Amino acid sequence: MATAQREEKAVDYMINDAVKNYVFDLHDASRRSMIQADVDKLYGEFTELSDKYFSDKSPWPSSEAIQSECNNDQYFLCYYKEMTYRHLFLRGKPVLQDQLDAWENYCSLFDTVLAADEKEISTNAQWAFEIIHEFVYQFQSFCQFRTDLSRREAEEIEVLEANPNVWAASRVIGYLRRLSKHHNESAPSPTHHHLGYFAIFGLSRLECLLGDYHACLDVLKPVDLFGDHCLFHDVFACQVQVFYHVGLSYLMLRRYKDAIKSFSQILSHIYRLTKSNTLSYVNGGDQAGKMADKMCALLAIVVHLAPGAQIDDLVLSMVKDRYQDRMTQLSQGFSRDIVEILFEKACPKFIVPSIPNYEKQVNFSQDVYRRQVFLFLKQASAQSSFAKIRSYLKLYTAMSIPKLARFDNISDDDLRSELLAIKRMMHQTEREASDAPLDGTPVSALDVHFYVNDMMIHIDEAERVQRHESFFMSQIHKCEEVSERLQRS
Repeated sequence: MATAQREEKAVDYMINDAVKNYVFDLHDASRRSMIQADVDKLYGEFTELSDKYFSDKSPWPSSEAIQSECNNDQYFLCYYKEMTYRHLFLRGKPVLQDQLDAWENYCSLFDTVLAADEKEISTNAQWAFEIIHEFVYQFQSFCQFRTDLSRREAEEIEVLEANPNVWAASRVIGYLRRLSKHHNESAPSPTHHHLGYFAIFGLSRLECLLGDYHACLDVLKPVDLFGDHCLFHDVFACQVQVFYHVGLSYLMLRRYKDAIKSFSQILSHIYRLTKSNTLSYVNGGDQAGKMADKMCALLAIVVHLAPGAQIDDLVLSMVKDRYQDRMTQLSQGFSRDIVEILFEKACPKFIVPSIPNYEKQVNFSQDVYRRQVFLFLKQASAQSSFAKIRSYLKLYTAMSIPKLARFDNISDDDLRSELLAIKRMMHQTEREASDAPLDGTPVSALDVHFYVNDMMIHIDEAERVQRHESFFMSQIHKCEEVSERLQRS
């Protein structure tokens, strides 16, 4: 009812000429002239017009109100409605009917794309990414809405019960999987290719939100994540999302070196944009700072769990700038509370995809979130003594088990178990440049090598690979910072 009233209002009020002209021009550029430069320019103006005319949380005109500006082109109107729903979910206060209507529009849009009945529309990579990104976001939002029954009215619960297939996880995943088959250049059109390509990243993100970290990485096999000329590098917001979810998945799978590489890949890029004062001008730069903060929090945990792993000096400085106090506390000994604070700050809003029991009006939305936090803390707690034992091992080349057991205040047998656990848990797979995300070579994440012979522990320091470029790059950036301060003064 609320949406119907909103649409009547949208139809009835006088639409200003700027909005009319925009819809006409976007339709003309994307469906008639097919001039890519015009499409890029006009799509970028949507945010500007939203800020100018709809900043008061009012919605864009309904499709019925502006259909005359595009000759009632239903395929184009699917794209238009997707943009307006995106604006509503970002700026306004969507109600349940809005979520249902948005789902129906996505179904119409994707069904048409998958049937390849309509090929002639010109979009771009940014537009395609934002369609897929918003699709996953709205699914996430609906799941949280549906499982928080403590805040639902009786009418809303009745509507939810009557629509079990709306935003169903199986259908959402099904659309993304089917779209992703069009990711290569042999797709029916560039738009099919773009939507299929970014559907891979949307599906990867969704698998991570569902807690399936193995699937999150496996989905990305067709993509060269660390390549220099990949399409997703043209969409900054996509880069940030990809490396965040990939890094988190590696962390949850105890592949600490790969987690560091993933986070460092995008954090170093954000650092350069920040230092050049261009981050705010990049599309998606406004959210990059928040995501960088989350990744730094996760890296602060990794530094503690894998203290010997190498991190780029610039990235490490970013982490210390934000979480020096927390890192200092962890360096003094494992603290479950500190790790929990960092992880809760940095982890995503995990999804409960199942339909709840509507008879129990309680909040189920946090169940999977609490479960993921519990599992990670259990994993981290199992490594609580590793940093302390490592600190002793680095002081000696040989040491008896009874002596180290006394230092650690545990029995000889317990120390043997700890040493075996260190070897086992820190023996991880590390991805090479040409490997698929799940592939790699077994390596140790420790920076000390040791073995036990009878009652003696023999230790040798791991061979260090000299990385001179990191030193020079850090010094160059420090020089630039000094130059900037001198110029300002």
